[in-house]
Amino acid sequence: MDILILLGSFTLLCALGLPVAYALGLAAIAFSFGGHARGPASPLERVAAGVAGALLLTADVRMAGAGLLLLAGAVAVHFGRLRAAGARTPGH
Repeated sequence: MDILILLGSFTLLCALGLPVAYALGLAAIAFSFGGHARGPASPLERVAAGVAGALLLTADVRMAGAGLLLLAGAVAVHFGRLRAAGARTPGH
């Protein structure tokens, strides 16, 4: 009976996308250490991506959700900041 609980919970967690969350967590940590996606990242964006990566690597669905939201925010701020900087640059 215990093996059915183990296999059932594993199947449910795979269906919820937790392996995808692990991949996103590693990508967020790479963004944090690399310091750029489309251009140079600010220190705040790098810290937010690093924290998001750590949250995505946890086994708790709530923490993975919080990490996903934080990563989405960090990426949105990064691309928004670069777009605003590019719009103010003459000749681009």
